[in-house]
Amino acid sequence: EEGEPVQLTQHALFDLIQRGSYRAMIDALDNPIAHPPEVIAQLMSGRSELGKSPLDTAVFMCRQEIVKDLVLNRGADVNATNAEGYTAMHLAAAWRNAEALKIIYAQGGDIQRCSRFGERPIEVAQRYGNSECVDFLQWAEARDAFAAAIRQMRETLADTEKLQGRLNKDERKQADLACTEREQWLQGAQDATTQNFIAMRLELEDQFAPIYIKLSEPLPEKTK
Repeated sequence: EEGEPVQLTQHALFDLIQRGSYRAMIDALDNPIAHPPEVIAQLMSGRSELGKSPLDTAVFMCRQEIVKDLVLNRGADVNATNAEGYTAMHLAAAWRNAEALKIIYAQGGDIQRCSRFGERPIEVAQRYGNSECVDFLQWAEARDAFAAAIRQMRETLADTEKLQGRLNKDERKQADLACTEREQWLQGAQDATTQNFIAMRLELEDQFAPIYIKLSEPLPEKTK
């Protein structure tokens, strides 16, 4: 008769990550009896004696398969911070782990999060001279800025109080179409460069500038 499945301790999980025992780790964590969701969540939020989470440790050790599994399958908080306010992205930027940066960013990693010392991941990468990480984070910033420009116009078009008849039907339709076209481009822009994103954002801002100017003007007084 088989015994009860063994539940990983926090120390055992850190040991598997440090040794790069990917298969042993997922075999253990995939057991739903020993590791129901609440136990997985507790393991993911645990900290080592050095203050690192399992995700931090995997990033630090450059265990890319484990980084991906913890983020995609175990619900690891990609924006959790240590006592100094550093996230896994800060650690990846410090330890030249551009691959981990890409994985974490794709799952909602905040590239603008500052540590207690006021450093974002890109400033950490610059401080350590990690050019590949700097290049990726500049790319991510340019992509986010372009997406934000689209989102701002979407929110503007949905704000009936702000519009108040300032835009006619054709102007709203053209702005909506411009947003849709850029959103579709963004979804398929896997190979876009930093300069591509910057150019697309500037083009969009130029296209929307007349609309924002019109919306900033006072409403004409109603005739009696």
